[in-house]
Amino acid sequence: MTIYDPELTDDEWREANFPEDVIHSARILGKIATATRLIAYAKQFGVDGVLESAIMLSQDDYRRVEREIRKLPQPKIAHRGPRRARAV
Repeated sequence: MTIYDPELTDDEWREANFPEDVIHSARILGKIATATRLIAYAKQFGVDGVLESAIMLSQDDYRRVEREIRKLPQPKIAHRGPRRARAV
């Protein structure tokens, strides 16, 4: 769960909510899309990876993207059971 605090700067907010390696990965992605574009992308192509791209946005924009992402269908992850031994 992401913690929001209007008294924190955006950098302090990121440090409080995300591990350093995640912040570093988000920084090296390059150009940051706007919240509106990320939401539109999620609606068209799915929500996978959108929040990771939104990390470098402001707290308010990240919250907006997070709220909209929750409304969209989430990807289904197929869980495989234990593998069975093959008969030779």
